[in-house]
Amino acid sequence: MKLFYAVISYSFLILGVGIALGESNIAQADSLVDTRQLERYGLTRPWFTQVEMDRGRDQVESVFFDGEMIAVQTKRGVIQTIDGETGETVWVTHVGSPQLLTSSIGVGPQHVAVVNGSHLFVFDRSNGKQIWSRQLEGGVIGGPGLSKEYVFVPKVDGTLEAYSLSKPRDWKNVRSIKDTQFSIWHYNSHGKTMVQPVVLNQTIGWANDRAQFYVAKLNPLQILFRVEAFDNIVAPPAYIEGHFYLASIDGYLHKVHGTSGDIRWRFSTGETLVNRPVAMDGFVYLTTTNGGLYRVLADEEVAKDRGAEKEINVAGRSPMKEGKEVWFAPNVSQVLAVHSDKLFGMDRKGNLRIVDNESGKVLGTIPTHGISLPLTNHINDRVYLVTSKGLVQCIRDINAVSPVIHDEKGKKTITKNDGENEEPNDLE
Repeated sequence: MKLFYAVISYSFLILGVGIALGESNIAQADSLVDTRQLERYGLTRPWFTQVEMDRGRDQVESVFFDGEMIAVQTKRGVIQTIDGETGETVWVTHVGSPQLLTSSIGVGPQHVAVVNGSHLFVFDRSNGKQIWSRQLEGGVIGGPGLSKEYVFVPKVDGTLEAYSLSKPRDWKNVRSIKDTQFSIWHYNSHGKTMVQPVVLNQTIGWANDRAQFYVAKLNPLQILFRVEAFDNIVAPPAYIEGHFYLASIDGYLHKVHGTSGDIRWRFSTGETLVNRPVAMDGFVYLTTTNGGLYRVLADEEVAKDRGAEKEINVAGRSPMKEGKEVWFAPNVSQVLAVHSDKLFGMDRKGNLRIVDNESGKVLGTIPTHGISLPLTNHINDRVYLVTSKGLVQCIRDINAVSPVIHDEKGKKTITKNDGENEEPNDLE
């Protein structure tokens, strides 16, 4: 009997130790960032969650954030959407066959789409219900891009195909090609598509492996222009007030007019660029693979409108010109998010770096225990860290209860997190 009570007591002791350790053990096993480290820099982690997947056999391959919802895609075809502010799962579904290759996920205003094997699947964005699917002809090389009306699929042969997102009619009711699942528009760019198509300001843009970037108008669907870079573009562009900002792997940032395709200026880093630039308040932030972060004056008019007059017109110096470096911060290999006064980045070891937005000075470094899928959030100030095993964390400034949003004009807006739709107000 004494032995029995001894065993029970020991078991409760072990249980108590486990509970006491709590989050500390999870942090080591599942890569949670230490909240005490975050608090030192005025940060907090409002939520974390685990993707519903078989962690022994599956892994996360792509993550997409559209300003409201995080969409996660795994190797075995799990699609899960998560509310970006609460961390609550919106819906989970499985796509096609887990043995077939699943593309990165595409998210639009009303739909979500992926390609599994040679099948295109389209889902309702709000509830994950499959709307329709169809088999594609020819190989697909990347994830689809979505607008309100169309889904764009990049093919191996360089063709970009557009399909109507409306549910196709039965054959007996077909009156035009738009009523079917056939492509309603396609364009051959004579090279493999290198970047998942992105929809920006009523246009669709994509790059191929011949150092060319194409932009097409959405309504009606027609090519606007093609940009010739010196080397391939493998990251989505940034966009401010009618201009695209393209980063090519030879180290150049190109400012391109959004309707004519004219190149206004080029900025050279001298090092490889593979990550998406982030635009905010008339400035563009870009990182090199060797770990260097640049802040570049992108649009003087927008920057002045957002209160950067002193930065541009420094006393005793000539006014700063567009396409020039404002500051450089070493050892930052990817931008994660930009706040009004600080920038969050990732260094080459996978640690979180905090950089002063005005001076470029590194304010601190926080260990993350190896984040394998850091997400560049070009839409608001939230930091999202994702591991290949499906752990998703949100980090923000402790005072930023509502997200600060960067709109396409480079301005900042705030929306209340009260569950109601509200018109955003420009910050003065």
